[in-house]
Amino acid sequence: MKRSRRKTAITPTNFRDKAFGRSRHLLPYLLVTTIIVSLAQATALYLVGQAFGRNRWLPCVVLVSGACGISYVVFVHAVQRPRLPRPLATLLLVGILVVTLIACLKSGWASLILLVAVTLMVILYLLFWSSNRDFPQTRLVVSSSPILAAFWLILFAATQR
Repeated sequence: MKRSRRKTAITPTNFRDKAFGRSRHLLPYLLVTTIIVSLAQATALYLVGQAFGRNRWLPCVVLVSGACGISYVVFVHAVQRPRLPRPLATLLLVGILVVTLIACLKSGWASLILLVAVTLMVILYLLFWSSNRDFPQTRLVVSSSPILAAFWLILFAATQR
């Protein structure tokens, strides 16, 4: 009898399951990746704000509101029993988004580019999180990256002369 050797192909799902299954080896990778991606995002938003002559704090305000939106979806909306009451969290998020929209509208049409860019970033993060919802590492990456990017923006704005 001939023995058949069947090679198993590495599919994206197989790779993802194996990679996310070993969280001990994955955390340094996630940390470095999160730092690099958040720095790139913060730099792009800051440079867009500077190119249009906007207030140096406006990109930070817009990104912090996006980080609040992501945190709401990841920690309040998706959890069965949230610690913070859902109506209160929803009201707080709507208030933050309204203040951000008003700040953007007061700063002129060019600041709406920042708002659209942050909205696209938030959508991409939420898509990444929803496609990998079963893995706890994605919650860490999705929630920490915009917060770290907001930290970079605060650092950029504070050190500008």
